[in-house]
This record gives sequence, structure tokens and C-alpha cells, in this order.
Amino acid sequence: LDLHLDYSLHPKLKMERRCNLILYLSPEWDENWGGHFEMWDKDISKCERRVAPKFNRAAIFNTDDRSFHGHPDPISCPENKSRNSIALYYLTEAREEASKRPRARFFKRPQDPDDAALEEFRKKRSEVSGIY
Repeated sequence: LDLHLDYSLHPKLKMERRCNLILYLSPEWDENWGGHFEMWDKDISKCERRVAPKFNRAAIFNTDDRSFHGHPDPISCPENKSRNSIALYYLTEAREEASKRPRARFFKRPQDPDDAALEEFRKKRSEVSGIY
């Protein structure tokens, strides 16, 4: 899952997404399999935090215009294992100053290779009726 900013306004409810909670649920997860959750700085220039998806660990974070996050490195667990989590979102009535992003926006990391096709895919995933 590329680095991204989550939607800021729910597309149907028009409520503002304010924070996320991710709870990891894989009791036998081996850190060597990857799947780390990353939180990046506002310029997408460096990873500020990496969270291993250990069982019963939770990550909670704001979902504003600076909360770039994801787990962009491939997972390499055995076929009979999976990285399980549950994500909860806290929404409120939209504030006047809330961003008006109806879809997640996806970004490459500085170390990711330049790939025109992948960049086009990131752009298309972020579009809603031609709005980007």
C-alpha cells in the first residue's frame, strides 16, 4: 500500500475523517516478513516512524494533510500466513477549514524508482469524476 493521505471527507456522509486506529491481529507474525506501517514527514522526505505489525499492537494517528502513511514495502510471509489488522476511523461533522479530499491520494517515496505507468496508476486511484 503506497504512501498516501486518506480521504478527508467521507464521499457519502460528508463527514470529516479525523483519525485512524489500526490494530494488528496476527499472533505469529515474524518481523522479517515485513508489513511495517510507515509514517512520513510532511515533505515525504524521510520516514519518521516504522511500526512492526506485532499482535495486539495499535497505531493511532491524525488524518490531516500532513499524515503521509502506508506499508509500501512488499510483504514476504509464507503462503499459509497473513498480515491481519482492523482499521477504525473517527469521523466528525466537517469543519469549515477541513480539506475537501474525497479520495485517498497516493505518493512515491524518494527511494522508489521513477515509473511512469505506476505514477499514472497512483493518479487514477486518486481521481473522482475527473477531480484530482
